[in-house]
Amino acid sequence: MRLVWILLLFPLGLNAQFNVMTYNIRLGSVDDGPNHWDIRKEKLRDLMDYYDCGIYGLQEAQLPQIKYLLRV
Repeated sequence: MRLVWILLLFPLGLNAQFNVMTYNIRLGSVDDGPNHWDIRKEKLRDLMDYYDCGIYGLQEAQLPQIKYLLRV
């Protein structure tokens, strides 16, 4: 919903400010040992909560990872 408002504000020439965060979260299906998704996911969720951006760009995200990050 935030993206919709941002796109609506730009044509009006309003000074809309928002933060954007991009992150390569790496596939959750690979065996990364100490870097496995189950170990990293809470840290990433905390990072996203801390920055509270308007737009997030995720690289290599799989559906279960996206669902985890979108939970409220």
